[in-house]
Amino acid sequence: MSIPVSALLFGLLIFLRFMGLLMTAPVLGLGVIQWKIKIALGVAMAFLVSTHVTTYASFPSDLLALGLMGLSEILVGMAVGLVAAMFVHGIRMAAQVAGIQIGLGFAMLVDPMTGDQSSVLARLVGLTAILVIVGFNGHHVLVRGLAMSFNRLPPGQAWISLLAAAQAVPRSGVTLFVTAALVSAPALASVFCLKIAMALMARAAPQVHILAVGFIVTIVIGVLVVAWSMSGMASTIRAGFESAAQEALQLVSAA
Repeated sequence: MSIPVSALLFGLLIFLRFMGLLMTAPVLGLGVIQWKIKIALGVAMAFLVSTHVTTYASFPSDLLALGLMGLSEILVGMAVGLVAAMFVHGIRMAAQVAGIQIGLGFAMLVDPMTGDQSSVLARLVGLTAILVIVGFNGHHVLVRGLAMSFNRLPPGQAWISLLAAAQAVPRSGVTLFVTAALVSAPALASVFCLKIAMALMARAAPQVHILAVGFIVTIVIGVLVVAWSMSGMASTIRAGFESAAQEALQLVSAA
């Protein structure tokens, strides 16, 4: 009985591209998901996709070239997930900045989803974004798009998209900062106006202990503004994530 080496190698390349996505993609790449679950998902998706792939690449005879082929699959999968995740990271950054300016930065704990320190507001808004993405099956968009990419970009030919990935990942950083600026703008503007008003009040009535009163007022007004801005955040998150996912999946379209 002969071992189907070619089929196993193709399945391994498909698995590596999916594992790259599972490392960095939003929802699927969260730290709370254990690696054994991610590996099981990668094996299951590779098995399902391998039965429908009709286009194959030729294998090199050199072991080093084969290893570089597998590395390129991982890097392209990671780039797809990272470009799509930049939008979510931008929302978390906006909530982090807004939370510090409002005065909620004192309660900074380690976020179990990302492993870094974030404010209460950043964890709340970040979790809201994740729930919205799960609600409209946004993570399925990335998995389905990557699965369809194997017929356009066959297993073993991911190196074709490495240059595009190297350009797209830094470019997606613009999405991160633009998203952070737009999402945090209402809270930052309200806090800025409130501090100007408190400065004028302190100038007009020096006997008022403005620091003791202003801290509480800043938190209350800031939280109310954030709650008001979150009322229409679901549609914004969906539109922004779909745009980011479409940009990410363009990396695995045949060049």
